[in-house]
Order: sequence, then C-alpha cells, then structure tokens
Amino acid sequence: MFKEISLIQLQKIAESVKEKYSLVKPTYAVSLPDGGKQIYEYDETSIKDAQTPKEDLEKWETYQTQFNLMQAETNEKTTAYMFYSGIDCEVDPEWTEQQEWLGVKLPTNKFDLKVRYITTELLKTPFDIKAAIVEIMKLSSKGIDKSAVKAAESMFSGSLPAE
Repeated sequence: MFKEISLIQLQKIAESVKEKYSLVKPTYAVSLPDGGKQIYEYDETSIKDAQTPKEDLEKWETYQTQFNLMQAETNEKTTAYMFYSGIDCEVDPEWTEQQEWLGVKLPTNKFDLKVRYITTELLKTPFDIKAAIVEIMKLSSKGIDKSAVKAAESMFSGSLPAE
C-alpha cells in the first residue's frame, strides 16, 4: 500500500512555499562606538526588549503570523504530496457516489480528490495519518541518516493534508 516518494520533491515544495511568502525578519540597528550602526534581526528574545519601538513590535507580529501561515502551507502541501504519491490506491467509485449522496462537495481535480479519499476513507484517525507518514518516510529514506528521518517525521506530526 505504501511506496517511496522523492525527498527532493519535499524539499522543492518547501522551497516554493518559502519563495511565495518571501519573508524578511524585522531588523533593528545598534549604534557602534565609531558612529556606525550594526543591523540585527529580531528574535524571540530581542523583540521583548522594553525599548523596542511599537512599529517593530507590529512588524514582528506580522512576520510571526506570516511565518506560521507559511509553515502550515508547507506542511499541508508536503503531506498531500506524501499521500498522493506515497500511497498506492485508486479512489473507490462507490465512495464517490456515497459522498455525492451525502451532499459532500468533492474536489474537482484528481490530486485533491485522492488525498480527500485517503484522509477520509483509508486514514481516518490522526494515529493512522502519522503511521502512514512514518512508513512512507522509512521507505523513502533508505541510506539516509536516522536523525534526519526523525526530524522529517516530527515535522509532519499533527499536520493535516490540504484538500
């Protein structure tokens, strides 16, 4: 039922989403003794400085919101790719008829339709979803460092596919 996928494709998906958002961390300047300035990116600690200007706090909040949206989209797209390409199955026509009978609107393209089928009929629980991702990653990462596989598996923990 499960088969290997391209790990390079996962990377390309993440890169394309990152490019779409093209996020730039907000920065602040520190005056140097020679009169010059050094520019730093804000992080979770530096943004909490009591002297951080309000506009920088707002930029940080916007950045964080966009970063979280980017992460969610990356997880959705990579998970959808994993399911579409890593699970060998066909959409059951009886399931499609049942969905129409129930009045459930189905995706119109074959990719989203297969992912919907997988996530509502084959992998019904979060446990099923995580187990499938782990199995697909194991098949796809033969010969790769085990810590890299664990990191990839944890990236998808709790993710739900795009529909």
